[in-house]
Amino acid sequence: MESMNIEDCLRVEIMTQLKRVTSLNAPNVLKLIQSESGYRDMEQRIVRMVACEGLTPSACIPHIENELTL
Repeated sequence: MESMNIEDCLRVEIMTQLKRVTSLNAPNVLKLIQSESGYRDMEQRIVRMVACEGLTPSACIPHIENELTL
């Protein structure tokens, strides 16, 4: 079996964290990730935050939720 590259590992971690999103902890993020295009947009946003700001995927979600409520 071929080992996953860093991008694949990051996408798996993002998926794991987005599966933990609920209407209580991040309602605006939850709404966005209901569609495939919304999920892909959120995934790209998290990838950029991880790369540029050094945050973990789990730390990105509350930041994005806060931005969406402004």
